Amino acid sequence: MWKQSGYQTAKSLSLKIITSLVADATSPQRMLLMPATSKQKGMRQCTDVKLKQRCEESRRLERAGDYEGARAALRVLWCGRVGERPRLAEFPEDAQAEVLWRVGALSGWLGSANQVPGAQEFARDLLTESITLFESLGEQDKRAEAMGDLALCYWRLGAQDNGR
Repeated sequence: MWKQSGYQTAKSLSLKIITSLVADATSPQRMLLMPATSKQKGMRQCTDVKLKQRCEESRRLERAGDYEGARAALRVLWCGRVGERPRLAEFPEDAQAEVLWRVGALSGWLGSANQVPGAQEFARDLLTESITLFESLGEQDKRAEAMGDLALCYWRLGAQDNGR
């Protein structure tokens, strides 16, 4: 885990350095540096699209009651264990919000179905974090949907007043 975090930090730092070099470069220098920055950006967009597709697939399966299928759709991002946070460090905030929402909602369902202790509290925390991110991004529709999943967690906990 530590090596992965260090790698992600180095990768992020190298992209910032390249971007800084491009900003300060002369026109001919920029032409030489642009392929490096556009490749990084293209990889990020490709990853983000795949991530959102996995989240959408997980949501579709979850809504159909196939919680194990929904868990499998998120396997690249999340180990699938209720109580374990998904891997988010390398993704932008909008993607992080989506993953937190999906893992939070799914953790609530899996925890309820399998009677996992602490699952609703874990789900509540992830959903609250996703709601905060959606709010900061101006994604009011997604914020509202995540709030519905949060209310369901409170209902499962017997704390209906908190879910209002």
